Amino acid sequence: MRLFLILLVVLLGCSWGYEVLSPDTANHTIMKPEVFTKPGCQRQCGNLLIPYPFGIKSEGLDCAISPAFEVQCSTDINPPLAFPLDPYMTHHIHDISDTELRLNSFQASKCYNQSGPPADGIEQLIHVEYGLDETSFAYSTVNVLTVVGCDDYANLYNDRSLNHTTSKPSQVCSATCPPDKEIREDECSGTGCCQIPITSHANFSIDLLTYKRYRNVSYFNQCGFAFVGEKSRFRFQGMSYLNDSYFRQKIRDIPIVLDWFIANQTCGEAQRDQTSYACKFKPRIVNEGTPDQLEKAALLVRRCLNLNGAERPTMMEVAMELQNLRGSTKHPWANQQGHEEIMSLKGHSEIRHSDLYDIKMSSGSNLGNDSELLSPR
Repeated sequence: MRLFLILLVVLLGCSWGYEVLSPDTANHTIMKPEVFTKPGCQRQCGNLLIPYPFGIKSEGLDCAISPAFEVQCSTDINPPLAFPLDPYMTHHIHDISDTELRLNSFQASKCYNQSGPPADGIEQLIHVEYGLDETSFAYSTVNVLTVVGCDDYANLYNDRSLNHTTSKPSQVCSATCPPDKEIREDECSGTGCCQIPITSHANFSIDLLTYKRYRNVSYFNQCGFAFVGEKSRFRFQGMSYLNDSYFRQKIRDIPIVLDWFIANQTCGEAQRDQTSYACKFKPRIVNEGTPDQLEKAALLVRRCLNLNGAERPTMMEVAMELQNLRGSTKHPWANQQGHEEIMSLKGHSEIRHSDLYDIKMSSGSNLGNDSELLSPR
C-alpha cells in the first residue's frame, strides 16, 4: 500500500497536473503548512509541531487520522517529548515531515576490562529488535547499521527472533583494528567502524558480539557499539571515538528514519478531507478521476520504476498507455493535448527545458532518498 501511494503521487505529478513542491521546500516540510492540527486539538508537544494526520492523544477528541498516528505527549519531562503510541516504537520523536518520521536512535553496547571479562560482570548476548508489523510505518533506506569498536561484529537478521542458533544472518558488520591498518576519520569500511544498509522495511534484529572479548585491544578501546540510524547524521572521527567515554551520549540523538503512509484511504478521500495534505490534486482531477484510472496509473508507474531495464516500458509505450488512460473517460480535458504530448515523447517535436520540472522521490521508492525524475508538464 505504501508503494502504491508513492507511485500514484509520482504519476499524477508527471502527467495529471499534480502540484509539486520545489526541491527547497519538498524535504522535511508539510505540504499545507497553514493546516497543522484539527480544530480543538493541541498543536505541539514541547518544541515539536504535530501536524495532521498525526495528532496528540486527547480525551474525547479524534486528533489523528487513525490510532496509528496518535502521539503521546509526555509532560513529566522538561521540555515535554512526543512518543508514538505503538509499543515497538519506544523512543521519542525528533521530527515529522511530509513522508518521514524521525525517532531517537536504538543502541547496543558492551564494555570489557583489560583481562577480558565484561565490565559489568555479566557475559551475555546483546540483542536488539526492530519491528513494524501491521503499522503505518516502514524503515527508510537512509538508515544504516553502524558498528564502532576494535573487536566487534553485529549480525543483522531480517526477523525479530531471539533464537538465531541455527539461522544465518542476512549481513554481518565487522569492526576491528589490525595493527597494520590505519584508523581514519570519515571511513566506516571495517577498521574501527563499519556500516551496512538496512534492507528490511518491516522487521529486523541485531546481535552484538566480540571476537576475543577485547583482550588484544583493551588498552585503548574497551567498548563496542552498534546502532541503527540515518547515515548522513553520523561522522566517524577516528581514534578519538574509540576511547571516548562520552561516545554513548554523542550518538544518542542520531535519529532512525521511518517512512509513514496512510492506508485504507484513497487520494480523492484525502483531498475531500480539508485537514489532510497527503494528496493534493487540481480540482478537475479530484472531480473527474476514477478509482480505475488511479489504479492503472499506479501500476504503470510501478513498471516505470522497475530497476530491471528489460521489464521497464519504453517512453513510447508510456505515452500510448497514458493516452489510453486519458481517453478511457469522456472528460473535456482528456484529449485536449493528448496527440501533441505523444508526438513530443516520440521525439517529433522538441521538449523545451522550461516544460520540465523536478519531482523529489520518497526514500521508500527504492531509488534512494535523493533520486529525481524529470518529467513533461
